[in-house]
Amino acid sequence: MLAGVASLNGFFWSMGFLTWVLFAMMIALGFFYITGGLRGGSAVFGILLIAFTVVDGWLALHHHGAWALLIGVVAAAVGYITAEIGWCPINALFGKDTHKVDAEWGTPHPAH
Repeated sequence: MLAGVASLNGFFWSMGFLTWVLFAMMIALGFFYITGGLRGGSAVFGILLIAFTVVDGWLALHHHGAWALLIGVVAAAVGYITAEIGWCPINALFGKDTHKVDAEWGTPHPAH
């Protein structure tokens, strides 16, 4: 979501260097998550983070920062739902149940 806000025309064109520094940090963080491997989904998260960053940068260059912000809001909402209740809406669309994948990584969150 932060990259989406940074991609808005007013911020991107007035503080372009800081925006590219933010994008570079997000790509480096994506590579950091990729080093964790596929177990637990950290590599998938890293690849998605890099992909979102590249798309946000491309949209910002083409004056479509509002779309980048919308993509960031949707990704943040899906991430919040997944973290809060342990259920991913994207996996539900594909008919996948992540709780049966691995006993160690797929355990549901305790009730609050």
